[in-house]
Amino acid sequence: MKKILMINTVGYGQNGIVSVCASLCEGLNSHDYEVNLISFYDIDEQISKKFEKTNAHLYVFPHRQKELKKYLSQLYKMLTSHHYDIVHIHGNSATMILESILAKKCHVQQIVVHCHNNKTSHVFLNYCLKPFFKYFYTDAIACSHLAGEWLFGKNNYSIIKNGIHTDCFMFDEQMKRKAREKLHITHELVLGHVGLFNEQKNQVFLLELISQLINKGIPCRLLLLGNGELKGDLIKKAYDLKIQDHVTFLENTNQVSMVLSAMDIFVFPSKWEGFGLAILEAQANGLPCLVSQFVSQDVNITGNLIYLSLDDLDLWVEKILSLDLSLRYQQSLGNIKKIKEANYDFQNVIYDLENLYNNT
Repeated sequence: MKKILMINTVGYGQNGIVSVCASLCEGLNSHDYEVNLISFYDIDEQISKKFEKTNAHLYVFPHRQKELKKYLSQLYKMLTSHHYDIVHIHGNSATMILESILAKKCHVQQIVVHCHNNKTSHVFLNYCLKPFFKYFYTDAIACSHLAGEWLFGKNNYSIIKNGIHTDCFMFDEQMKRKAREKLHITHELVLGHVGLFNEQKNQVFLLELISQLINKGIPCRLLLLGNGELKGDLIKKAYDLKIQDHVTFLENTNQVSMVLSAMDIFVFPSKWEGFGLAILEAQANGLPCLVSQFVSQDVNITGNLIYLSLDDLDLWVEKILSLDLSLRYQQSLGNIKKIKEANYDFQNVIYDLENLYNNT
């Protein structure tokens, strides 16, 4: 049995990387692997429960950014005492070199670095470390070609797709009615978004979009599912625009499919995006998806994504008003078939990752 240490360098809040880690742990622990994970002190309670179900052992470490010296010291002790076969590091930049160096120093046989985005908040550090990064890992993988070329360069990486349990996201009319009843939604057009409340996901754009629709006399509601550092600012912005009665902030839930079923249109105005797992889930649910021009083309599995410029709010309004929202169930069925055929189903992802692990 191979021992794997999985490290998420961006922490275990509600984000796409965490969803990927949880799915990988679930799949790998049902095979011939023992998976351990490292988390930070600020681990989200919902996330903690999610990992408990995977049987992976979760170790709580000092915060990587706030207490870097303690974090690295504890990581070194763990690597020397547990003798891992594989260290799999998830992140967005060449700062993953820190974990890679320690793993190499501790003679770990396989060091996998996994890029999940095409931008980082550590711009200067990434620039300085990038030339040396390649000497401290054995395998480079990315969630998309956009993310891979950005961090590793052309043809210097493999793609491991961000898979989902496709059938779990099937549109359900009964779920839609139940969710809308709970949210007191009657005749409104429902726009929805799932994502961390931060600068990257750009939810402030959606508040301005809803404001425009309301000014045009369109009865509408915006569902924002997630959490994050900008939640307070977004709530204030909704009040400033006098649209607070048209915006519903939803806490993180394990019933994402139900929330998706309650929506009419999925909107995703990211300023940058390596893949966008939530968009894949929305496609499986049969939702029309309007996304920014910065979203990777790799996530357009069904060919139904509509890419729009963030510089043209009026175009987003125009497109929303022109969409055909009928045949939702049939759209969901067709999209799920396409997602499975493109090997973005969860089981295919585990198969690809096991092939990578077993090549050493």
